[in-house]
Amino acid sequence: MGYDNVEYKFASSNNFEQGLRPQLSIQYAVPDRWQTAVFQKGRSGYAEMFDATINRWQPNTRLGNSSTLNLSWRDNMNDPAEDQRALMRFWLSGVPAEATVQQAGSSCSSRRPRTRAPCSQRLAPAAPLV
Repeated sequence: MGYDNVEYKFASSNNFEQGLRPQLSIQYAVPDRWQTAVFQKGRSGYAEMFDATINRWQPNTRLGNSSTLNLSWRDNMNDPAEDQRALMRFWLSGVPAEATVQQAGSSCSSRRPRTRAPCSQRLAPAAPLV
């Protein structure tokens, strides 16, 4: 019986092509006006985005400087789904502390021969910090 392997490769924040790097877009309100902030490494001087792939099979290997983020797993009940995961962290210093976040979403890009497949994720607003 064969098992399917699933693998995705996305551009990381270290990718040479800035337009493919992961980005986070936040729509927020401060008194009397709406703002949108877009965070992407290299865009308008922004540098505070960090990412890495973590690999179950190579737990001590540093993969944070790669130009890609890798996600993979096997379709097998005896093999956990978290073979490789991607972690992303954005520093949100551009959003005022008093802002109310209305909407946030992240996106990343994959470039393969003859295909450019984007991925995106809409994030639910978090409860206000007290």
